Amino acid sequence: MRKIGYVRVSSQDQNEERQIKQLNEIGVDIIYQQKISGATLDREKLKNITI
Repeated sequence: MRKIGYVRVSSQDQNEERQIKQLNEIGVDIIYQQKISGATLDREKLKNITI
């Protein structure tokens, strides 16, 4: 079974590397990333994840 992770930061100047590192440490196979404000619920990449 594949492990799938989702990383989100809320602005372009924030760094998602810490989240990615943690997911890699637990053996996540596929990581989806998105830089989008928390004020919106439009998580297009999250919606399109297929298992």
